[in-house]
Amino acid sequence: MRKYRREPLTFVNLALALANDYVQLYVIDAENDSYVEYSHKDDTDTIEQVAVGENFFEDVPHNAREQVYEEDLEQFLAAFRKEVITAALNNGRSFSMTYRLVINGTPRYFFLKTIRATDRSIVIGVQDIDEQKRRELEAEAESRAYSEIAQSLASLFEVIYHVDISTSHYTEYSSSESYARLGLNNKGDDFFIKARQDIDLVIHPDDRNRVIAQLERETMLDSLEKNGVLQMTYRQILDDKIQYVELLAFFKQGDSDSIVIGVRNIDAQKRREQSMEKKTQTFIDMANRDALTAVKNKRAYAQAETELDKKISDNTIEDFAIVICDINGLKTINDTMGHNAGDEFIKNGCKDICDIFQHSPVFRIGGDEFAVIVAGNDYNMRDELMDRFSDIQTEHKTNGGVTIACGISDFDRKKDMCVQDVFERADAFMYNNKKLFKDNKI
Repeated sequence: MRKYRREPLTFVNLALALANDYVQLYVIDAENDSYVEYSHKDDTDTIEQVAVGENFFEDVPHNAREQVYEEDLEQFLAAFRKEVITAALNNGRSFSMTYRLVINGTPRYFFLKTIRATDRSIVIGVQDIDEQKRRELEAEAESRAYSEIAQSLASLFEVIYHVDISTSHYTEYSSSESYARLGLNNKGDDFFIKARQDIDLVIHPDDRNRVIAQLERETMLDSLEKNGVLQMTYRQILDDKIQYVELLAFFKQGDSDSIVIGVRNIDAQKRREQSMEKKTQTFIDMANRDALTAVKNKRAYAQAETELDKKISDNTIEDFAIVICDINGLKTINDTMGHNAGDEFIKNGCKDICDIFQHSPVFRIGGDEFAVIVAGNDYNMRDELMDRFSDIQTEHKTNGGVTIACGISDFDRKKDMCVQDVFERADAFMYNNKKLFKDNKI
């Protein structure tokens, strides 16, 4: 049992052990384990005796169960035993441990240190380190969180470079065996020279010039200063395989004299995107194709018209013309020979149009009506192409083949406000041509 009494502290051998930040001190007689407990007086540096006891190590378990925080109790009792402490002291070491005591219902961290005094007594000091310990724990948690985040991010990259801007010295951190097999240096004197050399080793020939330009020192720094990050996708050749990678470069946080560059493999992602784009384009093509003739349909013509109208509005339009074609006699074929024969009639007529305008998009915009947007070299040769088309119609009329009425109109920059203006003139010319066929004047 602990007996409380007060008397001045006179134990000389405590001098080295006493410090203002110790809240409790115990002096234990090594022969019989009796002890004296000392504590600071409130708001003073004075040390006073507050209790004595007959057997310190027998009292510890009882006192610990009352004061030590529940989560630390088992570990405390297992460690704070006479034989453990005595063994440490006999080997010339001190014994110390950190644990929590419950103070006013709240656990606080304390540090306990045990030494042997000059008279062979055991001196134990208990220090309140709660604020310090909690700062350390918070710092450890924050550091651990940053470390976990950094490791997670690092796992995304095949290789990471840290570049000192002032010297161009660099350090390489590679998690990829493929990069390791290249024999690239882990450290070097000039990242930008080394990058230029390595580009020839690993970058796809079609991407080399672009990557070289972006990784020039001044170009990279200018991009980082303007945008905060440099990002580019290119192809590299590793293990005889072409793979897409993405490069990300940015200033190191809190250090504008350093650049961090990461290269990550995005090949699977990129190829999925390409596959999806291809499928999407296939669906778009299907939606824009005429099922019977395989040329573009009325929907595709509307899209092309919208694009041309925007260029007309922006004054970026290039010269073009529109040809309107209408197959003669389709109704008679359908009525006398059936729609299957009529479909073949349409396909034969479409083939003649496509054979003439091989480099211009052909659109089926009605049952027997087609439109051609003539541009580029076909536009330059439009008169010759129309003459050739007319000759074919004359020949087909003679031998009973498919004949097609057509009309052409050029875009007039001075008066045409939209594609429809050109379309309507071409359509009018087509109907005049159709009338000539009907009147046997062709």
